Amino acid sequence: MFLRPPQAGLRIPSPSSANPAVSIIIPAYDRDVFTYNCLRSLCEHWDESISAEVIVVDDGSHPPSQAFLQSIEGIRYVRNEQNLGFIASCNRGAQLARGRFAVFLNNDTIVQGNWLAPLLGRIQSSGDVGAVGSMLLYPDGSLAEAGAIVWSDGSGWNYGRHCDPEDPAFNYARDVDYCSAASLLVDRLQFVDTGGFATRYATA
Repeated sequence: MFLRPPQAGLRIPSPSSANPAVSIIIPAYDRDVFTYNCLRSLCEHWDESISAEVIVVDDGSHPPSQAFLQSIEGIRYVRNEQNLGFIASCNRGAQLARGRFAVFLNNDTIVQGNWLAPLLGRIQSSGDVGAVGSMLLYPDGSLAEAGAIVWSDGSGWNYGRHCDPEDPAFNYARDVDYCSAASLLVDRLQFVDTGGFATRYATA
């Protein structure tokens, strides 16, 4: 997959409401090429039917990255004065978010068309759905994850890893043991009320 070098003038569509339905939270630390392409993909596949805001949590990046992130229009820019790590950055973004739901999105992800509406529809479909994860693909197009399983010995594995993403075996909604937080939608209020991601796992 070809990554474009960062360019000036990137603008995220502004949220249509002061109380958006979804807050997209992207933690970032330097590596501007990834963050730029992630945000560019959001622009290319923006769903005008969903009120959303984009929060980029700058986890103490160096000055050039700080300047780059501050130049992007349409995002809510939040900066940690020191590098706190993924968990703390996600938790801070969730606390500052305004959306009823939150999507944690890695800055090295590239979203595809119609990526957000199915996540939102699924979590709203039943009161017992706590989180919804995306199907994740590797840059070569093979399947990285369609949910994941934890085995009895405590080890984990991804459903369908390196398989064909078009295989019907991996193309239906199902309960899983966990989903990677590379693209994970949660009920933000419940997430914050329960303390967010557990800080005891901050070094993992």
